[in-house]
Amino acid sequence: MRLLTHNMLVCNIKACVATARVDPNAPPLNFPLRIDPAENGIEIAETQYSKEFMVHILKSIDWRGLCTTVNQLHHPELPPLPTMLPSNATEDEEFLKAVHHILFDAEVIEGELVCNNCGRSYPITGGVPNMLLEEDEM
Repeated sequence: MRLLTHNMLVCNIKACVATARVDPNAPPLNFPLRIDPAENGIEIAETQYSKEFMVHILKSIDWRGLCTTVNQLHHPELPPLPTMLPSNATEDEEFLKAVHHILFDAEVIEGELVCNNCGRSYPITGGVPNMLLEEDEM
């Protein structure tokens, strides 16, 4: 699972969704899901960089969620991110390459995603997160 995919996943358990937003101005508690990688569960492999694509994809990224995830992972090959998206982000080639490296070059192969609100865990096996809910969770 690439971190781009992770940036779009939330816990959708009915009871969790109902309690995820305590304050309308606060971020939801069910996003981002915490990544608990298995030992050696994150692989880094260089992928093709495209400035045009990165400028386009930045519009879809939840920046706070991405920063939270990168800080949480403490992976030595993932560069730190500024807490706010820089105003010149689309013109800063080095910044775009760093974000590309985080979103596309890092892949969680084994581990689990854990909801910070309800504690539900979702396994990641072979790079694929299993987000299927049980009958009583829908």
